[in-house]
Amino acid sequence: LGKSLFGPDEPAIWKQIGRFLRHPGKPVILAMSRPDAKKNVTALVRAYGSSRVLRDLANLVLVLGNRDVIDGMAPGSSRVMNEV
Repeated sequence: LGKSLFGPDEPAIWKQIGRFLRHPGKPVILAMSRPDAKKNVTALVRAYGSSRVLRDLANLVLVLGNRDVIDGMAPGSSRVMNEV
């Protein structure tokens, strides 16, 4: 996975998250919320995606809701997940 941010005391969950990252050694911008339009997660993704500086400095990790099938979620939550 590359160089760890945590060294030998790396939390077990980091291995699970790190496998989805191209550069797991970079710091993380972590956003946790339910997938709700009021949380404006899509704006965060757009801002991160449009900023070369942010992309070069850090990974963006989103934790949104639970593992429900997107099509089975409430319409607002489903829309946010599909937009992200």
